[in-house]
Amino acid sequence: MSIKETIRDNWPLVEERIRTLFNKYRTEFKKDEIEFSTKQQSELMSEIAQSSFLNVLKEKNINAEVKVGVNVADIYIDGIPVEIKTCGAEKWQGGSFSKRPGLYLLLSWKYLESTKLFCAMQDMVESDWRSHMLNEDNKMKKNATYYGTWYGKRELVEDNRYELLSGWIDIIVEKKDGSPRKVPNIHLKWV
Repeated sequence: MSIKETIRDNWPLVEERIRTLFNKYRTEFKKDEIEFSTKQQSELMSEIAQSSFLNVLKEKNINAEVKVGVNVADIYIDGIPVEIKTCGAEKWQGGSFSKRPGLYLLLSWKYLESTKLFCAMQDMVESDWRSHMLNEDNKMKKNATYYGTWYGKRELVEDNRYELLSGWIDIIVEKKDGSPRKVPNIHLKWV
């Protein structure tokens, strides 16, 4: 069985565990009147996703491990690295190690009384990631302040290499009057 098949087959259980744990922790934090930034919540979501994969796969006797360190993938399944990128919006961000080639799970979340998820799986290479420092012409921006990289919903749709695990994508190619849009509107949908 391929890594993608393993992820696909086990995703419903992983997804359920992610939702349960994220809802649980958000509820507990709220009881204590603790609010986290979207970035902090995405870090929590990333840890929960790693733990959820690890627990679900180990329960099924599938070789999975999480390694601790700076230059390691988020989870290894049968020794193969899988990166999990999380965001509370429609653009995934990361540092220099986000550029390594491999299989990525692009997990986005919304919290509207309960956790809603969007997840796409795709192979990525270094050139897929965009720099916050460069403009569309690959020239240094005048006011660039963030060194990290990003990959957004438009890039996901235009590259068209993804497989959806949760949610869906609305691509609106026409205006309300029926005429074509110059640039399609793209909306991620969380479930």
